[in-house]
Amino acid sequence: MESGNAEIVIIIDGLYYCSVDVNQDQSIMIQDVRDKEVIINLAGEEAKMKIDVT
Repeated sequence: MESGNAEIVIIIDGLYYCSVDVNQDQSIMIQDVRDKEVIINLAGEEAKMKIDVT
């Protein structure tokens, strides 16, 4: 992240799974989520950043 504030949160089937650290490269492997809803929420305040989700 270049500037501002941001938070990334992963939700699985409506339940909090984890927060993702910003300002660093990080990989999170989520297993056993077939037929589940996975949501990645990004909240930012004047945030200038790049995020890749695969």
